[in-house]
Amino acid sequence: NLDGTFHVLRAFAPLLALASRRAKIVCFSGGGATKPRARLSAYGVAKTAVVRLVETIAEEERGRPLDINAVAPGAINTRLTDEVLALGPEVVGAAEFAAAQKQKASGGAPLEKALGLVEWLISPASDGISGRLIAAPWDPWPTLDRHAAELADSDIYTLRRITPEERGKKW
Repeated sequence: NLDGTFHVLRAFAPLLALASRRAKIVCFSGGGATKPRARLSAYGVAKTAVVRLVETIAEEERGRPLDINAVAPGAINTRLTDEVLALGPEVVGAAEFAAAQKQKASGGAPLEKALGLVEWLISPASDGISGRLIAAPWDPWPTLDRHAAELADSDIYTLRRITPEERGKKW
């Protein structure tokens, strides 16, 4: 998950620098980056690293006509879903197994939403939105262009450490 993303970005960097319009990069992350998933540590670590890579490149390339973002497509039924079900609760844990069963039975998140987000991110409508992890099924991405300047100066849709003081607590 991380190696493939890193090596593709590295290979295409010189070409993106030559783009005649604003360059756009979309990477795939997902739920593995936003919460711990017991017994799927390698997956979660790789997905989190993709998000940090996206954030870092966005910061390094700030000021250039390049937008790079990560997409959380939602719980789409994939080969990973089938593997979790095949391994069973003894290997993947009861909670992960139950979630995969529910996801498979419901049909999972609609692929169309994830594709819509990707389409939007590579369009001029998303110009200036960079370094973000955007969830296709949950975030209001069709209207984020209205907040591009505000997003650029914030940590919204990023991975950050939250302190008690930021939550109004004194510990």
